[in-house]
Amino acid sequence: MDLNVYKFHCDGDKWWYLRHPLRFIKDFFRARRAAKRRAKYGFDNGDVWNMDDWFCAIIPEMLRKLANDGCAYPGNGKFDTPEKWHDWLHSIADLFDAINVDPNEENEFSKEFYETRRNDIKYQEIRDLYLERMKEIDKEKKAMRASAMKAFSEGIVEGLFWD
Repeated sequence: MDLNVYKFHCDGDKWWYLRHPLRFIKDFFRARRAAKRRAKYGFDNGDVWNMDDWFCAIIPEMLRKLANDGCAYPGNGKFDTPEKWHDWLHSIADLFDAINVDPNEENEFSKEFYETRRNDIKYQEIRDLYLERMKEIDKEKKAMRASAMKAFSEGIVEGLFWD
């Protein structure tokens, strides 16, 4: 999982920066500045302005680390065994991961929509199907986000994440 807030231009192309050396310098100093801010304040301006993506990228990894490396569990109520506790942590992490999936990957009309020309006869029909599916995906994501946040906030309110 890429936890870097800045999506650099070289993703998938290892030679991109050789063809664009000035962009390499600019991105290098931007990343350095962000690293300094994260070291000093614990977050960067990019993290602040993109808080939802940052939260959904960091929390699942933290929950999985707690489940895999944690040596304790609440031991009360519905988490009376370590297995129940670990399963609950993994289920919340999976919900947050499902939110992070790009909607175009879930939309079966994406490829056809982007490959069809605007002046094509089928374009309007494909566009309508694509947009309708995107609305459905958005509703599903909102429901997943609500359930993930509800479960996570219940854990915080009950004091399950700290000693």
